[in-house]
Amino acid sequence: MNVGPTHDGRIIPIFEERLTQMGQWLAVNGEAVYGSKPWIFQNDTVTPNIWYTSILKNQKGKSSNRLYNPQDSENTIIYAFMLKWPEGNLLKLGAPKATENTRVSMLGSGTKLKYEILSPRGITIDLTETLLTGLGSKWSWVIKMEQLASESKLPVFDNRSPAEKLQIV
Repeated sequence: MNVGPTHDGRIIPIFEERLTQMGQWLAVNGEAVYGSKPWIFQNDTVTPNIWYTSILKNQKGKSSNRLYNPQDSENTIIYAFMLKWPEGNLLKLGAPKATENTRVSMLGSGTKLKYEILSPRGITIDLTETLLTGLGSKWSWVIKMEQLASESKLPVFDNRSPAEKLQIV
C-alpha cells in the first residue's frame, strides 16, 4: 500500500475510508493472515478466485524456514479466501481432503457449516447458514477448515542466509 499524506499532513478521505475498511476486514479475518504461511496448495484446483493460507497450532520442532506448512490433520488449520460469492451458496473446493472429523466455519459468522466430502478429494461447503447469522465482511470471505486429512507432501525450505535472499540474480 502506498498511502501518503497531502503536503499539509492530511490523509485524503477516500484513502482514510479504504484504510478503515481494511482494518474492519482484518478485525474479522486477521487470524488467517497474521502468522500464516502458504498451504501445500496455493489456490484451488476447481474453483477460481480461492486462495489458501494455513497456520500450525503447535510450531514446536518445525523450521521457521519452511516456505509452506505441511498438512497434518491434528495440527494444521487451513483458510480459504473467497474473492467471489459462489452461486447457490455452495462452495466446491478441489484441494482440501475432508474427513468425517473435519470442522468448517466462516470467520466472522461463528457458524459451523455443513459440508459434503467429495471423492477422491474435495469438499462442497453449504454457506446458506452464514446468510442467516450475518457475514463478517462484504469484500471477501474466509472459510476456516480444521482436521482435514493428513498429506505426505513435505514442505520446501529456504535455507539461504538473509543476505543471500536479498541478492538479485
